[in-house]
Amino acid sequence: MAKKKMKNQVGDPLDFGALYDGITDCTLAINECIQKHDHIIFRGSGIALVSNSLVIRSGVWLDFDPGFTIKLASGSNCVLLKNKWAESAYFAAKNGTPEFMSELYPPVFEHGDWIMGESEKNIKITGGIFDGNGVNQQRQDWRYGSMGYYGVLLLFVNIDGLELSNVKMKNAVTYNAQFDMVRNFRITNINMTYDIARPNIDGLHFGGGCCYGVIDGVTGKTYDDMVALNGGDSWRPKATNGNAILSQADKVWYPFAQGKIFNIEIRSIMADDGYRAVRLLSNVKVPSSPEDETEGMDNIVIDGIYGSYKVNAVLISSHIGNLKKYGNITIRNIRNTQTFPARMSNIRAEPLTYVDNLIISDYHHKTDAFPVPLELLGGIENLIMRDVLIDVSDAVDLKGRAAVEIGSAESSCRRLFFDNISINASGSSRYSAAFALTNVVKIKVSNSSFDCDAFIQVKGENTYELHEMNNDFKKKA
Repeated sequence: MAKKKMKNQVGDPLDFGALYDGITDCTLAINECIQKHDHIIFRGSGIALVSNSLVIRSGVWLDFDPGFTIKLASGSNCVLLKNKWAESAYFAAKNGTPEFMSELYPPVFEHGDWIMGESEKNIKITGGIFDGNGVNQQRQDWRYGSMGYYGVLLLFVNIDGLELSNVKMKNAVTYNAQFDMVRNFRITNINMTYDIARPNIDGLHFGGGCCYGVIDGVTGKTYDDMVALNGGDSWRPKATNGNAILSQADKVWYPFAQGKIFNIEIRSIMADDGYRAVRLLSNVKVPSSPEDETEGMDNIVIDGIYGSYKVNAVLISSHIGNLKKYGNITIRNIRNTQTFPARMSNIRAEPLTYVDNLIISDYHHKTDAFPVPLELLGGIENLIMRDVLIDVSDAVDLKGRAAVEIGSAESSCRRLFFDNISINASGSSRYSAAFALTNVVKIKVSNSSFDCDAFIQVKGENTYELHEMNNDFKKKA
């Protein structure tokens, strides 16, 4: 009697007819191997061409040699690698069945066919190069939500336990990798690059429900955010192929992409003339949201940003209106530069954001591309800023500028604590003020040194309580 092959045995797609010559279509061979084995090996430095998505499942380890490439064939117009819950529509029951489904699933669409089930578990991908061949793919901008190909290279939805390490991604059309409802994940040593710059080439893009994760060691170059935690803009309408927005489009049809993001640590991001290192976007429930949708963002740590960026290191965003709320955010070990002319402050919180507790520490910055290193224009309950060094360049006109701008007419900042802050001058380049404050209630400054024309610049009608200790104000007004 022949022995029954166990799923947990090592599998090799070569045994299923794959040929790693960059010409032969290996899609069926690799997918069959994934269904029959838990540990799949890809050895050598060959190129496996695929014309359709590879579908990974629970308990599978894709084990690549570092030089092995999976490449999407020209004109495939699909995600290169996904799990079973990805690229499907899961609708909020309160919104019924959308009329635009007739574009994709004529003549009958049953809402009950799209119910998300139990999460997949313990998926692992190590090594390898994933090439989206983006110049030869066509993004389907007229599709809705996740139902059409919009240029994502790797797509993971509803997974508990995901490891992605020592992976290179190249030539995505938009996001290199997207994660929605992914819990207990560890993503390490990821490199990303592209041959042709396009809008929205994000690096790692995390949607609603992502939590309990570590992102450590992301390098290369993207044409948008290297890492984006984005729980709140996927509900926006998309146009049809006739460039019309249907009446039902502006609703939350895809609840998996909306929701709270929490307990995530982002470490060691480095780009060479990249766009932005990290963007945070909290979500807020809207009338069309599912009843059980969670909102907000909490317990986020950003530890280590290096290299150079066209825009900035960190953006706390309020994109698409409505007040975006954040719990605890820690930003530390920021050592990047901005390439001239940078488009915004290196660390920026937009108006219509509110952070309960924000800590910024170990921030070293030389002002030579954008005149304001720190711009926190949203509301803050408690701000702690310590061990911050701001140097200036002779090339930047700092007249009328403050090194740190906090608050706005729309938002109040209640308690600000500054310790060991140094703001230096260079020749005739000197900040007009160390701090520009709007709607600030209480500020405490200790063990700090300021070579500025003034200590505090008040904007609008603002009265505040000030406490100072062991400070050196070289040009205090």
